[in-house]
Amino acid sequence: MNIGISNVVSNPIIIALLPLVIISISIGASSYQRNKKLKKIENSLPEMLSELTESLKSGTAIETALKAISDTRKDALGDEMKLLLKDMKEYSFSESLTRFAKRTNSRNVSRVVSIINLSMTTNAELTDVLRKISEELWSGYMLDIEKETKTKSSASMILFGGILLTPLLMGGIFSIFGTAFAQEQFQMIVYYVGVFILALAVCVCIMYGIVIGRLKQSIILIAPSMFIAYALYILVSTSTLM
Repeated sequence: MNIGISNVVSNPIIIALLPLVIISISIGASSYQRNKKLKKIENSLPEMLSELTESLKSGTAIETALKAISDTRKDALGDEMKLLLKDMKEYSFSESLTRFAKRTNSRNVSRVVSIINLSMTTNAELTDVLRKISEELWSGYMLDIEKETKTKSSASMILFGGILLTPLLMGGIFSIFGTAFAQEQFQMIVYYVGVFILALAVCVCIMYGIVIGRLKQSIILIAPSMFIAYALYILVSTSTLM
């Protein structure tokens, strides 16, 4: 096993992948925090719109209603409402909403803002519009939770099978039966199967992204997945050389 570890440490493919893994982890950590904040904002939006609707129905001015919401909410959306109110001192309500949508960089928020701005230009009843948007967002939110619950286990199994199970099984086979091959022949087989393991890791990450509906985010997983899968494979398969 010591020889297997030394083969992993000195392997040129492992060494080449290491900088990519570090870069991917750095980008992934930043992306995770950004997406986490965005998800909190999107998930809180239906409730906030419902609160705003009730306040407006009671005759409260929209700026007063937004201020009350920003004061009571101690989350990411509450912080955004504070920034929205600050913008309203310099810009119109429509422009302030547009700036809010750009800050979040969320398609859902941008869509909500577009509908609200359109309703204001067409003199539609704002409370009715807000109520309908809130109900629609709640329905979409519940559907997303149901979809995530159904796909999460399948997606996790795809990652587990491609990144951990397959490399361990292939490596185990060579570890057990490697002595049946000549040294050069064994190294050649290990190399070509290793290329397959790397390709499999890439395909698995793409499949994972397709299943969960986040293909762009899954690309960040490619380098770490290749590193883990290949390192496990080399570690187990070359342990027969001890």
